[in-house]
Amino acid sequence: MHNKESGGPSRVSRFFKEHLLKIETVKKGAELREAIAKVSQDKGLSPTEVEQFLSNEKPTGFELSDAAISGALFVLYLATLSILNRFGSTLPELGQLPPGLHSIFQAFHSVTVNSAESPALRDHLPYLFLESSLVYAGGKTLITKLMKKILGTGDLIELQEKVRTQKTEGSLPVKMDEGHTAIFSGDGDILATLLRKNKGPNDATEYANKKINKDIWHRFSLGEKEEVYKSLDQGDFLSAGEVLILPVKKEHMFLAPQDGGHDMELSEIEGLIAILDSYCEARNIPKKKIIIVGRKSYSETQSESELVGKKIKEDLSQKTLGQLEEDKNYAERLSVIDPTEIVMKKVLEIVGNRRVRFHATGKSAKIYRDDFLKTLKNMGHSPSDQKSEPIVVYYNISDIPTSVGANGENSIAIILDSSQKDAILKKGVPENRILVVPEMVNEVLVPKVDET
Repeated sequence: MHNKESGGPSRVSRFFKEHLLKIETVKKGAELREAIAKVSQDKGLSPTEVEQFLSNEKPTGFELSDAAISGALFVLYLATLSILNRFGSTLPELGQLPPGLHSIFQAFHSVTVNSAESPALRDHLPYLFLESSLVYAGGKTLITKLMKKILGTGDLIELQEKVRTQKTEGSLPVKMDEGHTAIFSGDGDILATLLRKNKGPNDATEYANKKINKDIWHRFSLGEKEEVYKSLDQGDFLSAGEVLILPVKKEHMFLAPQDGGHDMELSEIEGLIAILDSYCEARNIPKKKIIIVGRKSYSETQSESELVGKKIKEDLSQKTLGQLEEDKNYAERLSVIDPTEIVMKKVLEIVGNRRVRFHATGKSAKIYRDDFLKTLKNMGHSPSDQKSEPIVVYYNISDIPTSVGANGENSIAIILDSSQKDAILKKGVPENRILVVPEMVNEVLVPKVDET
């Protein structure tokens, strides 16, 4: 959420928010100790701080590489001792040790029940290798433990593993920016990814019912109230400015069919809003503003029945997603963004009064053809120009048939994946007639989120 008067964050500020994170350093000293304390007590770090915390590298004690060094020194001990035993005084002395140093070495060798009578450095080498191996192994471990205690990083490695596990499981407590966007995406959503990229990691967080990507997320599903509240606490829902609900499926974002176009029933959407409102009441905070991305015509039939005599009397009623905007229970704090409306308005702007043909293949034609033509007519299309060639609109469940079929200036290609755009451009379709649905929806969504 951002103040209307400020106009929300500028593109420049968003750029820095997103890209400067890449050059921030890891936490050190007092900051690191504070982060360790927060993680130990399950108090949230911001997503940026989490990544910094996981980037910290501190000595962990005696590791495999240290074992290799100690092992190499021990092998040198055995090798030099064998050579001395065989060749003895025939080898060069390599210089004489000063009497004081010779005495110190003799005393030190005695610890391992070894002794070199001669002050020749040659005779001391095997024992020096043996003792270096032991000293390195023990010293590395003791010094590391001492440094951990001094720096307050004794539990860093264990806590980093704890954070990684919580991050993967969707149970990591975080501290978000005040007024951030709380996104509820069901199975995960491209719109959530685009919005988080636009706003930055600390200004939008995602709740889903399964792991969505490598970002921080929060496992969430409607169920026991206490479990739901726990998930909301972990995601710092208290400081959220608005709720974004994304029930529409990516593969049906445009012309979402009644059956299979959304991954939440209308009653589930209302149930989600109800439990979020309940959480706000329990935490004594204002109810959040709500934005839903889905088809306004998406409906749910409700039935009430009773037995009258020997017959069952049934009353049916229907409710649409669009009607939620007018529901007094939400006191004008709920709005619906319809991807089909957004794309259709652009199609109407392009075609004007020319004739339009819809092109799809196989299953896509069965799902979308009638819906597209009826929606186009209902939104005011009147093809009075009968002389010009018709404009052909290409749209399929998969973008591949669209990228293959769309060709020339009289085509409009509606796609879901922007990576197909270059291939379609090469076939002569003007850039302003290649409509990437998630990007178009995001252009409407971002200002809507900022104004709340």
